[in-house]
Amino acid sequence: MKDNSTIEDNRVVTEFLSNKLKEIDSELSRLKKERDVTYGMLRDLNFGLLKINNINPTEKRIDIKILRSYIIDYLKFRNGKPTKSCFIYDYLNSKYKNLNKSSFRTHLLKMKKEGLIYPTYKKGYWKI
Repeated sequence: MKDNSTIEDNRVVTEFLSNKLKEIDSELSRLKKERDVTYGMLRDLNFGLLKINNINPTEKRIDIKILRSYIIDYLKFRNGKPTKSCFIYDYLNSKYKNLNKSSFRTHLLKMKKEGLIYPTYKKGYWKI
């Protein structure tokens, strides 16, 4: 008799925990949707503010040649020492406040393919 009651108790607890997980998953899904909507509203608002002030968002982007020259200049300033990419990013971000990290990484990889800079044996470090 005890075995059957223990099994039944385990089923009840399992069902309760399963339902609790479903509730948590649905709440997470709802919050994610709410976050996406809020982020979209913020993005649209920022884009609208730029248009109101007669600023074309593409004009705010950094010229690629200037960005590359600053990267090379900074690495030359470091006298060929391996430099972590976050330090290069911080240096460039002090000059350009709207620098995007993903585009920065893309430019580093393009410069690597062109042979302008080289990665070191440490992950995230670059040199000339």
